[in-house]
Amino acid sequence: MPNITLLPTITTATVGTTFVVIDNRLTRRMNYVTFRNQLATDLLAIEGFRGPAGINGAPGTTGTNGAGIIPGGTANQVLAKIDSADYNTQWLSLGAVATTNNYSSLSNRPTAYTATSIDSFLDVDTSSTPPTNGQALVWNSSSSTWKPASVGAGIGLSTRANLSASSALSISVGGTENFQITGYKTYVLSKVTTTYPAWVRIYSSTASRSADSSRLEGADPYPGSGVIAEVITTSGSLTQLITPGVVGFNSENTVTTAVYLAVTNKGSSSTTIAVTLSLLQLEN
Repeated sequence: MPNITLLPTITTATVGTTFVVIDNRLTRRMNYVTFRNQLATDLLAIEGFRGPAGINGAPGTTGTNGAGIIPGGTANQVLAKIDSADYNTQWLSLGAVATTNNYSSLSNRPTAYTATSIDSFLDVDTSSTPPTNGQALVWNSSSSTWKPASVGAGIGLSTRANLSASSALSISVGGTENFQITGYKTYVLSKVTTTYPAWVRIYSSTASRSADSSRLEGADPYPGSGVIAEVITTSGSLTQLITPGVVGFNSENTVTTAVYLAVTNKGSSSTTIAVTLSLLQLEN
């Protein structure tokens, strides 16, 4: 606020009266109306004195009591929620903490795990493909499960397997039946065995087998026709070694482990014919 000093006592003032106001910065001349307005503004800016505090009001009424703790309980019990509802609690006894003796000596102990097979685990499947001797559990990302598979005795090595399948019906003499063996996506073929004299052709796909169906025995297949191998067994030699071994594979658009066969009866009577392939897995 400006430093205002009125030296003479003014008893009357008109609109034409001039006032001189001197503050810390400058000297201003103003008429009566301007001076009155300035004075009112500056006086309102000054905070007045704070008056004494009033007496305290009367106390309010007492509130309703809370839910509190449920009655009951015994020594060493704890209070626990039953569910998400407010104030729904119960007294519980904690199980004893055992540092010695047997699990059976605990009180309030949970039921012991009694599964007798690893197949009971949710991410293990030994039912769809039962394991054989020497196999291990291998992760299958397509089904998100651990499944039995041959991993071999060495790192990255597998052991050859003898895999078999049989014709569903009796094959007449000179007749042919198509069937397949569940093998590997890619493999090395080292031996073919039949239970009866036969001409056996092995293919990479069903389409290549169909395209080769009219080829006569003794005629060579065209290169790249999808014929992996072919053998002829006799009554005195039902096993044919493949030397050197032949690399075979499944060439379907969606690759599977199927090995496709066409089997022609070369014997003297109608019969079902089983074929066993000795295969070494090269691809998971």
